[in-house]
Amino acid sequence: MKKILTITAIIILSITSCKENSSSKIEREGEPDVMNVANENIAMNQAIAEANKTLSNFKSAIQSNNKNYQGFTLKQKFTDTEGNSEHIWIQDVTFNNNKFKGIVGNKPLYEINVKYGDTIVVDESNISDWMYFDGKVTKGAYTIKVLRDQMSSEEQKQFDIQSGLLFE
Repeated sequence: MKKILTITAIIILSITSCKENSSSKIEREGEPDVMNVANENIAMNQAIAEANKTLSNFKSAIQSNNKNYQGFTLKQKFTDTEGNSEHIWIQDVTFNNNKFKGIVGNKPLYEINVKYGDTIVVDESNISDWMYFDGKVTKGAYTIKVLRDQMSSEEQKQFDIQSGLLFE
């Protein structure tokens, strides 16, 4: 479990912020980098749509009690009072009484209604991605794949080494 938390913590794609016409990386000391992605980013919007379309796969896996499945994580969109959106990974996700619950995995960039370490009920209508590990293979992680695809080959190599993620 410690490995899963470490992997999730070092993923530079932990938080995705959506600001109009922005596409950049914000580096924060002691925190994962924030990738700003324009609201109109077609590939990212397709990844979010695919994550929502396949959310039933995540639900089936989390309910299966399969010992090979670990690290259940959801990404939820939060919006501040000024309309800035931020997508944050929710870790240690459980599914009970038809609701997802988990722990906010990163310090938010904006002033939103949650903070790092809060236990929350996930707003299913605002889920933007999901992932879990089947042994060593990463399932889901659609938005991570999009951002990885936008990296240079050298950045991809570094990301692969740091994260240890293996995609199907």
